[in-house]
Amino acid sequence: MKKLFILFVLSIVEISCIAQTRKWEHSLVAGIGVAFDKETAKSSVNDTRSALAIKAGYGLSYYLNQHVAMHTRLTYRHVGTYGLMVGYLDVPVGLRYYLDADSSPWSFGIGPVLSYCIRNDKYDLDNTSYDALVGKDIFKTFGLGLQPSITYRGGRHLELSLEGYIGLNNVKKDYEQTTRREYFHSFMATIGYVF
Repeated sequence: MKKLFILFVLSIVEISCIAQTRKWEHSLVAGIGVAFDKETAKSSVNDTRSALAIKAGYGLSYYLNQHVAMHTRLTYRHVGTYGLMVGYLDVPVGLRYYLDADSSPWSFGIGPVLSYCIRNDKYDLDNTSYDALVGKDIFKTFGLGLQPSITYRGGRHLELSLEGYIGLNNVKKDYEQTTRREYFHSFMATIGYVF
């Protein structure tokens, strides 16, 4: 009975979404901000460092109704920290809630982000005391995060956003010699052209 009720509710939501006017929007985005590199270790004090972060990419939105849209992007995010450089292809998939499509330009969004590391730095003698690590990748291939955002739509084509990135997993590769865990977080201002 419970499964039938859940299926019924999902069917009603789907039918109401289909009944609404469907609308697709594309966007080009660029942003700049601050990245926070948080390292933790069992036996030492936690350390947080900040660095410059930039990103650029393409976005796609699908409006379910006048208040809710599915939003995804393919962006390149570049982070520099303590002389190390790392670059990710990010694919956020989230929901955006629009206060009122006719009278309010504000929307709020949240959703998960899957990140793929395409620019990985390697250990050298400056950032390790273990010869066995020299030449090995520092960061893992995949990362997972959460992206909250606040967006202001200025006219038909301009979008200004404040976006966060909350790293949910340890991005540092696990080797026998490494004991520290590392998480990336960022806060960025972005500008987008919507078409």
